[in-house]
Amino acid sequence: IHMTLEDILKVNEILPVDFFLVKDSDGCNIGAGIFYRGHSKIVQGIFLGDDMEKRSLGIIDFLVMNIYEHYKKMDFDYIDLGISSMCGDPNVGLIRFKEIH
Repeated sequence: IHMTLEDILKVNEILPVDFFLVKDSDGCNIGAGIFYRGHSKIVQGIFLGDDMEKRSLGIIDFLVMNIYEHYKKMDFDYIDLGISSMCGDPNVGLIRFKEIH
């Protein structure tokens, strides 16, 4: 499924959608996340991404750590990061990320 920003904002009319953005010291966007709060205790990660050229900075790790703390303060019990496949094939990078976090 591919959704435009407009599509995601329409979802926000039905259930809360949270947007996270990481910027570098120059103010450039280097990472982002979108999460749905469709349940009182479970938040669902819809999108996590980073700038491939700056991946060595650990942007996704930084995002996940701060997102975890954010939802912990909001009294959520689970963060659903989704399935570990793309088009039915295992996404090795995502599987590895989930296993070490």
